[in-house]
Amino acid sequence: MTPLVHYLVVSKNTAFRELTRFILEWQFDCVIETCADESEALKYLKTIEVFPHMILYEYESDAFLVEDFIVYVKESQKPVHFLVMAEKIQDTILPHFQNLKHFHLTKKENMLTDILEISRGAFINVIKLNTHAMCRIHFDTLEAIDGIDKDLYIKLPSGKFVKLFESGMIENMDRQKYREKGLVFLWVERSTCQWMVTQIEKQFHIFLANPSFKFILRGPESTKEEAFDQKIIRVCEELHIDPEFKQEITLVMNKIMEVVQKDIKLSKIMQMIQSDDKSVSYFSKNLQLTSFVSCALAKKLEWHSKTTLEKLVYASVLHDITLATKPHLQRLSGLKELEQRKLSEEEKKIYLNHPKEAAQLVKNNFKFAPPETDVLVLQHHELPQGRGFPVAVAAEKLSPLTQLFIVTQDFVRYVMNEEDPSLDMYFLRAETRFEQNVFRKYISILKKLKAGQ
Repeated sequence: MTPLVHYLVVSKNTAFRELTRFILEWQFDCVIETCADESEALKYLKTIEVFPHMILYEYESDAFLVEDFIVYVKESQKPVHFLVMAEKIQDTILPHFQNLKHFHLTKKENMLTDILEISRGAFINVIKLNTHAMCRIHFDTLEAIDGIDKDLYIKLPSGKFVKLFESGMIENMDRQKYREKGLVFLWVERSTCQWMVTQIEKQFHIFLANPSFKFILRGPESTKEEAFDQKIIRVCEELHIDPEFKQEITLVMNKIMEVVQKDIKLSKIMQMIQSDDKSVSYFSKNLQLTSFVSCALAKKLEWHSKTTLEKLVYASVLHDITLATKPHLQRLSGLKELEQRKLSEEEKKIYLNHPKEAAQLVKNNFKFAPPETDVLVLQHHELPQGRGFPVAVAAEKLSPLTQLFIVTQDFVRYVMNEEDPSLDMYFLRAETRFEQNVFRKYISILKKLKAGQ
């Protein structure tokens, strides 16, 4: 009988190790051991009789005993495949890896797909696909995931599976209780694994930038509201928006929404937002993300006086207020898309007039809004070379804060409209859309926020 392919996963990050285990076991019938560092891996290799077929190693430049680890594997003369996950390997260390018989190098962001492809090539006709109806998932993997809305099972010694948690409703106390009883793994149905893996892969780059990030998994039946929430969390993580600053902006936003709710014309919309009415979910989440991103940009530019932040939040809440119950219009990016869509003349009129109407609301109904808030609202659809509306004003005549708000709106609209938004894809798109330096300045700042600079 052909032995199962044996993996050793070495990484300091517990969630990284267990996510790797979950994806390998979902795909292959295999044996996996994990170690937290090189010292632990060396100790493990020296005590086992059967050497692993592949070592998956998350390399860090300050790793301790890395040379000893590599040399021991080389001197073992075993036909082990050594897959290193790293952005860059030190010049003094790289030759040691290259001296190994089967050395593979992959970037961390690609590792989830690369380990499967390399395994298939390295162990052709040997590796066995996992076709079991249930897949196991480590408690540490569950701790790295938020919102796994699926049933979780335990496996009895008899091999029978018993449902332990309905729709993934497992709390930290539950995990700790079962850990103390010696339970390490739970089980999920195979049919749910594919969408789990797909969503983990999509969010993996955020996890690499922030290992404390919790993967957000939502099933196909999830509501649009949940999808919007996920996007907001992902974008705030990718832009490294400080949670305390985000909370500060949320307090400002809540305060302003209370003021807006007192207006007779707008009270119904505010009540719909508070009641989580799905018909205004796009508007509700759009204003949240616009507030967070515009204020984060302003803070980066050191334009973070109380008045400036309030001005941006007021504009975020009110700029599309007349389109709140018409998300198909709020999604439009501008005049070009307006002409491409099959809309009634009445809908076109509503869309073209909404900046002026919203600005007039600010001017007439919100006397306590900071000065020039109405200008931000009026000009949020203006574009380079006078291609926007309603005034077609030239870019250089727009205030810096208006320029910032225009770029923010373009960015937020992209995130909200795309099923799987990619910040890098947006940057490429935006450099074409905003060819003038006055706008590109804000694209550059978004890039710096993403890089954590």
